[in-house]
Amino acid sequence: MIKSPLKLATLFTLATIIGHANAAQVDLITFEPVDGYLPDGSLAVDNAAITTQYRAQYGVSFGLDADNNLEIDSGSTLRLEDTSNTNGNWGYVSTLAEEEYNNAESGYESQLGDWFLTNDRDGEVSDTILIQYDNPVTQASGEIWDIDGRTNGNSEQWQVSAYDQSGNLLDNIESPIGVHNSVEGSLDSKPWLWSFDVGSGQQIMKITMQAIGNVGHSPVAFNNFATASVGAPEPQFWAMLTCFGLISLFVHRRRTA
Repeated sequence: MIKSPLKLATLFTLATIIGHANAAQVDLITFEPVDGYLPDGSLAVDNAAITTQYRAQYGVSFGLDADNNLEIDSGSTLRLEDTSNTNGNWGYVSTLAEEEYNNAESGYESQLGDWFLTNDRDGEVSDTILIQYDNPVTQASGEIWDIDGRTNGNSEQWQVSAYDQSGNLLDNIESPIGVHNSVEGSLDSKPWLWSFDVGSGQQIMKITMQAIGNVGHSPVAFNNFATASVGAPEPQFWAMLTCFGLISLFVHRRRTA
């Protein structure tokens, strides 16, 4: 049976969207479990220690670097945070969200998801976060959530740095200085996207995230880590899907007309 040109165009558009979505998602770590499990087959539970669970699939390991020597400290871990479980441990306080802890501002819920990575343990700030690669990349991006300020004038701020195998600094980025949620532009319960693109002549092997603000308690909430690309794939995917929906509606109306 011969399909109409409009139907063929619609099918082609859908195939293109799926292809772009798959390409965009291939290196993205959202920290969302699949059927309750992490990539290495271990069970995803709140406060789970995260080290090498993503290594086989994504080629990255996570840890802490207390002495800033660009080596993961022996025995150090980050922690998987379930946004629905606040059992005394949490990644951040959600003063603008509907819930008190670990929740996104209205309109950002799907971007945060239900899980993220944190260095906060039992309410105490841990050391610099270190991501180590098995193989070099030239691009990377990720989100740090809830960079805010206090009423006493103290503010959170983060510095993200990319290094090569020898420990040479390739690039670093400083986040905005956090401001109180009463100030326009506050990142309270919202994401800040950082990204690196060092070019073909350089190779990223390590990334650090370090608190540089003047707030004593400044845990990280890290999410949507694209290990080898720049940008935020998920919003792009939903935008493309919306576009497909509009095209489908147009085709349907043409047929009924």
